[in-house]
Amino acid sequence: MKREKDKDTHVIISEVSRKKLKDKKLLISSLAANFAVSAVFSLLYSPMARGGFMTLETLPEAASIFVMLLLVFFLLYSYEKYVTKTLAELKSYLILIVSAFIVLTASIFLQRHVSEFFIPLVFLFLTCAALLNEKSAMYTLFLVSFALLFIILNGGAALIDDDGYSIVKTREVYGVLFNTLCGAVMIFTYKRNYKRINIVLLNTVFGIFITGFAVVYGAITGEFDPLNSLWTTVSVVSSTAAFMLLLPIFERVFNVATDVRLSEYLLLKNPVLKELKEKAPGTYNHSLMVGTLAESCA
Repeated sequence: MKREKDKDTHVIISEVSRKKLKDKKLLISSLAANFAVSAVFSLLYSPMARGGFMTLETLPEAASIFVMLLLVFFLLYSYEKYVTKTLAELKSYLILIVSAFIVLTASIFLQRHVSEFFIPLVFLFLTCAALLNEKSAMYTLFLVSFALLFIILNGGAALIDDDGYSIVKTREVYGVLFNTLCGAVMIFTYKRNYKRINIVLLNTVFGIFITGFAVVYGAITGEFDPLNSLWTTVSVVSSTAAFMLLLPIFERVFNVATDVRLSEYLLLKNPVLKELKEKAPGTYNHSLMVGTLAESCA
């Protein structure tokens, strides 16, 4: 009897030790990925914002952005690990920081070369919501928005005029806020409208709605520009289009089964389902019924 208790205790201790070792490896891997992504963005920042390589004058600015991204990505890790407790492997964390990196890079470039209101934050929310969950997507959205505001107020790409002077413009800040609001509204409708056509229509409507805020802002500040106001709608629609195009790539790279990918498996043209229907029609029909009952229970 005593030997059995000692054996059970040994098994429990071994499981606890294995879990601690796994958590330690996950933390080290996440910190390494955090450092790498933050460093790459900091190195790319000067060419995107200044049109040239990093110099001694731009080094403090890039260093501050690097430290800020380290903090933002670590907050993402802490939230997923200790709040939602959904971070069980490095893949989930990589999805968050890679998506954030793509949106941050695209936002800096588009604000500099296209429009202050062209920021693909909706793409970030849709990608994280599809590959992970809505809570993680919303938290990532607000943290990336904070990072963009920090870069802008720190003397980012959109704050440099034609003469090379750093100036504070409110249009870039409002552009971030408008697109963040549009991404945040998606949380109320995404889960019930995960069909692709519904996502496209809803995002278009939200983009037009947020454009109204841009028009009001222009009327209040006296800087009304119809083209700049329409860029908000263009930003939302193009973000949705990019999400539709890049989602299959993210699914394959990170090996995640989204609603869209699972629906492809249910097509009658699927060779496995076709073979099952021909060779075992009873099993096929039974599987459909069990699947329907399981969906209703869930």
